[in-house]
Amino acid sequence: MTPNRRRPWWTGPFEKFATQKPVVWLMSKTISYLDVPVFKLTNGRIHLGSGYHFLLLTTTGARSGQRRSTPLFYVEHKADGADDATAQANGGFQVAVIGSNFGLERHPAWSYNLHADPHCIVTIERRPRAAVARLADEAESREIWEVASRSYSGFAKYPDWIQDRTPPVFILTLSN
Repeated sequence: MTPNRRRPWWTGPFEKFATQKPVVWLMSKTISYLDVPVFKLTNGRIHLGSGYHFLLLTTTGARSGQRRSTPLFYVEHKADGADDATAQANGGFQVAVIGSNFGLERHPAWSYNLHADPHCIVTIERRPRAAVARLADEAESREIWEVASRSYSGFAKYPDWIQDRTPPVFILTLSN
């Protein structure tokens, strides 16, 4: 697994500001509502997470049955286990997403949706692809958190903010 590509110079100062708890809370209440339309309107060329690996995850609502789209930070994940035969056939490419929900108390809605139906659409760099999600095991989760923390410092702070839950880590196997 590799950390995200080289980031622009401004990401360091941005992270100092964006990882303060009041700012994170504000972002949690606004970013999805702003980013999804921008992401869709520009076909993924512009999004509020520019400088980081971001995808648009489209799931089926667990209760509503309606499609729901959420922009998420992701890390690349290299398939290496026997359970990842589909990913091996696709060149071993998978992505991992973390249900940190900005370090808030509740799991994000998209994680409930993936538990109910692991089939989803992942749009990366303007290319939508069908995918199937699975929960990462404990070792995979630790590795993914480490990579995510090196890529965006907020992930290093979230575990201290979250008291009563373990954020789910999903590995998404993309189809060709």
